[in-house]
Amino acid sequence: MWLALEPKGLSKLWESLNTPIKKMKAGGKLPMVAEASLELDLAEKEKLSIPAIQAALQAADKSKKKLLLVIDEAQVLAAPAHKNLAHSLRAGLDIRKESIKVLFAGSSEAALREMFSKASAPFYNWAPVEPFPLLGREFVEAMVEQVQRLARQPLSLADATGAFEALKETPEFFRWYIERYLLNQELGAKNALETTLLRVHNDTAHVKTWKELSRADRAVLLLAAKGVQDLYGAAALKQLKVVLDLQEVTTTLPRTSLRRLAGQKLQLLARIDHGTYRFEDQEFQLWVSARSTVD
Repeated sequence: MWLALEPKGLSKLWESLNTPIKKMKAGGKLPMVAEASLELDLAEKEKLSIPAIQAALQAADKSKKKLLLVIDEAQVLAAPAHKNLAHSLRAGLDIRKESIKVLFAGSSEAALREMFSKASAPFYNWAPVEPFPLLGREFVEAMVEQVQRLARQPLSLADATGAFEALKETPEFFRWYIERYLLNQELGAKNALETTLLRVHNDTAHVKTWKELSRADRAVLLLAAKGVQDLYGAAALKQLKVVLDLQEVTTTLPRTSLRRLAGQKLQLLARIDHGTYRFEDQEFQLWVSARSTVD
C-alpha cells in the first residue's frame, strides 16, 4: 500500500527554503540537521536544500510503509547549477530502493532523456524514460461529468468530443475550452471552442521563437510539424531541397538542426527514435504546421 508522507517537523525548514527575500536568518535547531546559526543569500539556498532533503529521507525511514516519491519538472536536476543537489538526492535514493519508489515527471522529454542517458549526469542510467499514455475519450467523458456537476447549463458529450478533436486532442487546450465554457455558459459550447482556438493560435511568442531560428532549423521544424517521420531519409531530404530552394541537401543539415532543436537551449523537439522527433509544445506544433514557407 502506498501512502503520501509529509515528514513531521520539516514544515518550517521548507518554508524558509521558499522565502522570497534576498537575505534571511535561520538559527537554533533544525530537525535532523546540525544546529547552526546561518545568514545566507537567496542564491545559497541550494546549499541548504541538500541537508533538507537528507532530513526528509531520514524522516521517511521511520515509516514502515513503502513510499512513492513524485518529482515534478525533474529535468531541472540535469542543470549544472543543481549538480551537487542531484548527486545528494541520488545517493539518498540509491540506498532506499526497496522502501522508496520514484517517478520523475517533466515537461521536457528531451531534457529528461538527457538526464538519464548522459554519462556525466548524476542520474545517468538510473531510470527508463517512458511517455505517459495519451488521454482520449475516457478523459473527455470524465471532464464532461465534472462540468455537469458545476454548470447551470450542461455540456453535451457530442460538443465536448467535437471540441477535443478540433483542438487536436490536446488535453491542455481542452482544459482551456472547459474553463471558457464554465465562465461563459450563456454563450454556449460553440463560442467556447472559437475562443479557445483563437487562444491556441495567439502567435506572439511563436513568432519571436520562429524569427530567432535559422532557415534550416525552420525547414526541419516545418517537416516535423507536418508529420514527416524519418527526417534523415531520402524523402525528407528531397522536401528540404524544395522548402529551402537548394540544389543539394545532405543528412548533415537535418542532423545539425535537430541537435539544436532538441538541445537544452531550445528544447523545441524531443527525440523518439532514429530520425523521428515530436514537438515539446503541441501549441507551437499547430502554429508551425499552419505555415507553408520558412520565411
